[in-house]
This record gives sequence, structure tokens and C-alpha cells, in this order.
Amino acid sequence: MERILLIIIDGLGDKPIARLGEKTPLEAAKTPNLDRLAKEGICGLMEPVFTTAIPTSEEAHFSLFGYDPKVYSIARGVLTASGAGLEIKEGDVALRGNFATVDNEMNVLDRRAGRIKETQPLIDSLNGMEIDGIKFLIKSAGVYRIGIVMRGKGLNSNISDGDPHYGKMEEGIRKIVPLDKTSEAAFTAKVLNKFLEKSHQILKNHPLNEKRKKNGFL
Repeated sequence: MERILLIIIDGLGDKPIARLGEKTPLEAAKTPNLDRLAKEGICGLMEPVFTTAIPTSEEAHFSLFGYDPKVYSIARGVLTASGAGLEIKEGDVALRGNFATVDNEMNVLDRRAGRIKETQPLIDSLNGMEIDGIKFLIKSAGVYRIGIVMRGKGLNSNISDGDPHYGKMEEGIRKIVPLDKTSEAAFTAKVLNKFLEKSHQILKNHPLNEKRKKNGFL
């Protein structure tokens, strides 16, 4: 099987800068390695297939590798959780989560917690938590990101996104709500909201966060 090297340069576009002689950073940069790859390889532009207002990460990545997201519909939670090394079984609900910073009124100040890197002690304090018969399995997905698997009976993944990045920022933590009228979706949303509340109580008093407060990171 022939092997190739696929290089995806994401977010490379920029505006001209006066002190660079009205060139963009890429135009002004010395790029001998990229120049050689461009000369000896094949270059192109690609517009990813997507079904929403803007392409999601999973849609864009699937498109890049030749899969039609309208045919191969896999949510980001499954990709994040499996990429983090979590085993996903039938009946599980997989989620992608972030560590975030909130104020005393639970308003989200930073949805990436200052791009925190040391998270294993925080993960250890939450991993294995059980709520209403549902077990939460958690692993790091890189810096502030985590993969979560909810395991137990009566779960349904048809629930809302709690990330305030999507849509208008609201006061307080955005509640998870069911997206259909099934008892399973309602149960899943209820358990996940309980998990978020309990996690906040654990994390706000965690020794690592107390140390970060003293060092001015919170």
C-alpha cells in the first residue's frame, strides 16, 4: 500500500500587515520546507461538506478524508472519547467536555480554563462518579479537553449541547435538555446536569484549583 503525507494548514489566511510591507504573515515568512513540499507534492483547496451554518470539527475532518458527513454521521463525542482511549459499548453515551472557569454566579468566564494543561488530578477526582445508576468514565483528550462516557441503563444521546460557545452566552451554566420526548433522553439530561453540578462542587475546592487561585490563574 502506498503511503502519503497529508498536510492540512488550518487557519493560515490572514490580512496584510503594514510593518511587513503590506504582506500577510505567510507572504513575509521564510518557508523553505513548505516550498519544497508544494513543489514536489500536490496542492489544492477543499471546501468541506457540512449540514449546519458552519462546519463542525467532525464534519470537516470526515470531509477531508473523503467521507460524506450526511452519510457517515458520527458526533464529536464518540470521536473524542474513543481518541482519549475510552472503550465505548452499546448503550453508552459518549461526550466531549472542557474544563472551564466560572464565577460565583456560575457565569462562564473562560470555556477553556486558561487552556489548562495539568488536568489529571482533576480528572481523577471525577472519574468513576456514579449518579442514579449511571457511571461516568473520564479520560484526558489533551490539555483542557476530556472524553466522557456515560454507562448504564436507559440512556439516550438526543440531548442538547451545554457549551455556551454555541449560541448566545447566558447567565449561569447552560442546562442540558432532552431533544425529544422520550423518557430516556429526559433521564440522560437530568443525570448529566447532576454530574455538572456535583463536578463543580468537587473542582472548586480541589487542591490543584486552590493552588491555581493563589498563583492568579483563577
